[in-house]
Amino acid sequence: MNLRTCVFGCALSLIASAGTAQTLTLQPLGGPQEPISLSASGSRGVRPHEFFWDFPDVYTALPDSADGVRSSPDGQWALGRNTVTGVAARYGRNGGFEPFPNATNGLVPNTAFAAASGNSVVVGYGLDAGGQRHGFIWRIGSGTQDTGVLLGDRSSSLVDVSSGGSTAVGYGEPTTSGNRHPLIYTSQGYAKLSRSGGGFLDGGEAKAISGDGLVVVGTRTLGSTLRAFRWTQSGAEIDLASPSNPGSLTLQTIANDVSANGAWTVGESATSGGGSVVATMWNAAGTPFLLSDLLGSEPTHQFLELRSISSISDDGMTVSGTCFDTTSGQLRAFVATLTPSNPGGCAPDLGSAGGESGQDGQLDNNDFIVFIDDFFASNITADFGSAGGVSGADGTFDNNDFIAFINSFFNGCN
Repeated sequence: MNLRTCVFGCALSLIASAGTAQTLTLQPLGGPQEPISLSASGSRGVRPHEFFWDFPDVYTALPDSADGVRSSPDGQWALGRNTVTGVAARYGRNGGFEPFPNATNGLVPNTAFAAASGNSVVVGYGLDAGGQRHGFIWRIGSGTQDTGVLLGDRSSSLVDVSSGGSTAVGYGEPTTSGNRHPLIYTSQGYAKLSRSGGGFLDGGEAKAISGDGLVVVGTRTLGSTLRAFRWTQSGAEIDLASPSNPGSLTLQTIANDVSANGAWTVGESATSGGGSVVATMWNAAGTPFLLSDLLGSEPTHQFLELRSISSISDDGMTVSGTCFDTTSGQLRAFVATLTPSNPGGCAPDLGSAGGESGQDGQLDNNDFIVFIDDFFASNITADFGSAGGVSGADGTFDNNDFIAFINSFFNGCN
């Protein structure tokens, strides 16, 4: 079970700047094709049903009884269920198995989906006496709590939780026939995702929540089309479009995860003309980016069709997903993460002669030209700064990016 690693020497940016190279690690194993669920750092993870993963190519096999779903934030646990007992459980990287106890009302935890920082809170779903799904929250020291259901619903599930463990998200199903609806859960109980203009965001599932609990992403149905969404606690909602045709509401998009600061949503989108789905990232404004475009045109990865992104690290610098290897005709799991291209890598070296994109080893007007062009095109390479002009992408394009770029430029390449 060796991993296959392909290193791209192009100046790529997922969220940072030029002066970095992209490392794309492909998992060429047969069997289940689930992508790796990343830890918070992006350097560890879990491949469901198979193993713990460490960047770039180290693995530790999961026990045969483990039906892994997701990595804990620190990468020390595989969350999921025990296939022998049918009970929600977590498996330790260094061995050990811990089932989650029944709730005091008898709810039996079935699958654990996510943990808060420090692993002190875990969420998932269990089965009541009638076999209906109920979300559950397990807290260290206080055990398992049945979170019940929203009034008017027959079932609920929780699939992700904020870093502090105070806010969880998932979905509910109405008692009468109808679509699932995304839900948020706090100490006040369940609530639908409300809209700032009134009403609720209905007909879908919440898939992930940012670390601070302020941003929720997921997928819902518009007409007959699945569409990704980004929602904030203010009730503001953004429909996440396909980069193939951002103006079309008929192309399917799916959101699977969000970075810890809520700046980047990842998933997949359909393309015009009925082609295969493509791995897609959206910034905080909802602007879509193809991961394949960000990878550049290096010939070493042209045999890969990047289909979907399933997981993103807290800092947004690492993503995992599924691609299709045209040389072997097989689906592969991949992990893509930014690494320094060389010790002298230079962040503000964005442009070459004539203001063309590309590093040339010099800091001059060409770099300013490329930065400004990318800024007004909402190109991810120009997302240099966050609040206060501090270096770090935040998914928006504003004065903070100018401040961080200029500071980086005059600090030079050393």
